[in-house]
Formats: sequence, C-alpha cells, structure tokens
Amino acid sequence: MLSKSKCDENFVIAFLSMMAVAVTSVSQGFLIFGHLEIYKL
Repeated sequence: MLSKSKCDENFVIAFLSMMAVAVTSVSQGFLIFGHLEIYKL
C-alpha cells in the first residue's frame, strides 16, 4: 500500500497537469475565437 503522502503527491501532480491542459486549451480557444471575430469585421 502506498503511503498517503505519495498518493496525495501523485494526485496533486495529475490535477495540476489537468489544470494546465485546460488553461492551455481555453486560452487557445479564446485566441482562435478572437481571430474569427477579427476576420468577421
């Protein structure tokens, strides 16, 4: 059985990488959306 601290550490790392991916895709989505809005004008 893994020690609790090691398990928590892995969970935090996984959570942070998920957050990083989410932030990256959201900001890319905003960039693409912004470009589309500019092209519409």
